[in-house]
This record gives sequence, structure tokens and C-alpha cells, in this order.
Amino acid sequence: MTAEVIHSLGTPGVLVHGINTRPGKPTILGVCGGKPVIGLPGNPVSALVNGYLFVVPVIEKLLGLSPDRPASVR
Repeated sequence: MTAEVIHSLGTPGVLVHGINTRPGKPTILGVCGGKPVIGLPGNPVSALVNGYLFVVPVIEKLLGLSPDRPASVR
């Protein structure tokens, strides 16, 4: 239902529906009226993981901040 609502709000609508991550496959990325839209999964852990992966970089970009590289372990 969320994808249909985003699509009905304007072009281009849904850009990506479903991301191959675990947890969090039902993530939606889109644009409505020139504004970015991110739909997160309902599971709290999935929403947190995908929030760090997608929402934080978008907010940093909109604020003009340089994105930090994610922490990595060798």
C-alpha cells in the first residue's frame, strides 16, 4: 500500500521498492514533488538498520555535510 500512495503523490514516485538487505527488504526509496521519501520496514531492528544505511546519508547530504565512511573491521 505504501508504494501505491507514494506513486500517487507525484512523479517520479517510487524509485526502488525492496532492497536486498537483511533485515529490511521492504524499504522504499522515492521522490514526491521534488522531495526524497524513504519508507522503512515496520520491524524496529529493520528500521534502525536501514535508517543508518539510507536515512542518515540523505539527511547529511541535505545539510551539506560530507558523509562519514561506515566503520569497518578487518
